[in-house]
Amino acid sequence: MKLKTAITLCLTLIIGVFGAGSLQAQTAATIEVSQTSFTFCSGAQLEGSLAVTVFDAGGVVINDVTPVTSEVRAVGSNGTSVSDTWDYLADQPVAFSFVFGGAISYADLEVVSGNASSGIYRFGCDGTITFLGGGTRAGIFGFDGRINLFHGDLISALYVGRNADRQPTIRVYDIGADSKGILRGDYDYELFAPYLETPPRTTVRLGSLGRTVLYALPSGEFQILIGPDEQEGKVHEVTFTGLPPTSIRFWSFIAAR
Repeated sequence: MKLKTAITLCLTLIIGVFGAGSLQAQTAATIEVSQTSFTFCSGAQLEGSLAVTVFDAGGVVINDVTPVTSEVRAVGSNGTSVSDTWDYLADQPVAFSFVFGGAISYADLEVVSGNASSGIYRFGCDGTITFLGGGTRAGIFGFDGRINLFHGDLISALYVGRNADRQPTIRVYDIGADSKGILRGDYDYELFAPYLETPPRTTVRLGSLGRTVLYALPSGEFQILIGPDEQEGKVHEVTFTGLPPTSIRFWSFIAAR
């Protein structure tokens, strides 16, 4: 009887351990790819590295202590599809290597965990890395996590990123004529930090990236201006509280010519 109890307990513990890993993957709602790096591309082979941070539906990181196994799917410019899995700890880059069975000029990579997707990142053999869109994000953000869905995102798309210290940032992609995102950089946490608790007395210009400009407002909010666009001269305002952003509101106006 005691032996049966011990075996049952042991099986319960084993199922619990494997069940926990499965549940972790199933509850992934958001995948954030960062620290992308190109290493090598020649013939059929592509090598690089990337970091993966996985969030649940409440925006809580679920791979900060225990790694999450995620699948990296890759499609080469020659149409060959390959995939592999790696264990990712938040913000810790992991190297990848794919062979596509024929010469390539680029490969499109997507990270998948459960039902969550990072969207598509194109690694070019010329060393360029371009975000092509897509992906799943949770909460108040757009279909691929952009803060400003339908509000100036055809000019510049804004995302919540993270710096090397895992502090939140605002990541900026300008949108090219081919509708692909061109990474311009991040508004780092250090820019926001002095004004998160103490608003400035007057509007303070904190910096610019691509076709965007960041301000700290006396209201305690932050504002990013996008544009103007080339057709109407329209400038889009994205105003928000805190970092990561909350209480996001939008406005637009025609810039003086």
